[in-house]
Amino acid sequence: MLYLSDPDVGTAAISQNEMARELGANKPTVNRSFKELHECGLAWSLEDGLYPLHPLLTGGKVASTPCDPGYQGR
Repeated sequence: MLYLSDPDVGTAAISQNEMARELGANKPTVNRSFKELHECGLAWSLEDGLYPLHPLLTGGKVASTPCDPGYQGR
């Protein structure tokens, strides 16, 4: 997701189906992996297909929403 993130705001726009295809993984693996990223506070979902990444991963770039690891998204 990092290589797909917008360099200005650090948000990746990709569906989980697209992630699975890009990674050569199945959707349950992508879902489980995303859940782990979310639990660690490294990524979360704003809406379907829009994933802000933690500023430590994006060189300080952040989306307009607060970087809150407890944010549940949609």
